[in-house]
Amino acid sequence: MATIEKTENNVAKEHEVYPASELFNAIAQMLNERTPIKIVFAGDIGGDIVFSVKYLDLGLGNSLEALSHPFFRTNAFTNFLGELLVRQNLDVFAERVMVKRNYDALVCAYNHKDFGLRTKGDDLFFTCHISLIFKMYNERLCLEIAADDAKTATATVRAKRVKRCEERERITTFTDNDNLRLIVPKTNELRICLENALETVLNFYGVMEKEVFITNNMFNFQIEVSAKAKEK
Repeated sequence: MATIEKTENNVAKEHEVYPASELFNAIAQMLNERTPIKIVFAGDIGGDIVFSVKYLDLGLGNSLEALSHPFFRTNAFTNFLGELLVRQNLDVFAERVMVKRNYDALVCAYNHKDFGLRTKGDDLFFTCHISLIFKMYNERLCLEIAADDAKTATATVRAKRVKRCEERERITTFTDNDNLRLIVPKTNELRICLENALETVLNFYGVMEKEVFITNNMFNFQIEVSAKAKEK
């Protein structure tokens, strides 16, 4: 039976043809444990963020030779690895950038598109925009809310929905053919004003016995319309 022996040249050629082998090793390591990063810069003007990571922490060796293949200089590699690092350390980024006084303005100024990547010594430096942190944190928040809703899906009546009806004030409506205009009295919470207004609009257009419940989180309003709970 013949055996195949790989020479040093063959091994080098194989690494050149299949440059993703180092990346797969890095991904496996990152999935098993969080890769430490260091936030080098978080700008207050443009919203750019620069963070660094060590070669050794990524499992890519300790020299530039590990990233010598052209594949590692593409946006595909940079975006994939950069996003994975940000998701692993999302709380670290959020703690650093969300306390900025002009956080909202920075998020709205630009949209993150691609990561930047440069190397220096034993470190890789990634650049992204603060809007990416906003997007990822919002995604995680929505997933957590959805998970909580799924856990309580069997609940029949929510106390808040009953109590808020006591706070309802009279809404004045003005109609002109198919047009509807509302005057909604202010209450202590904006969500109650919106709930009352939406229920009135639904009733006007023939959608009866519906209850609107609004959850106000850090980044958005979640609006839920369901059948009113029948009083016992």
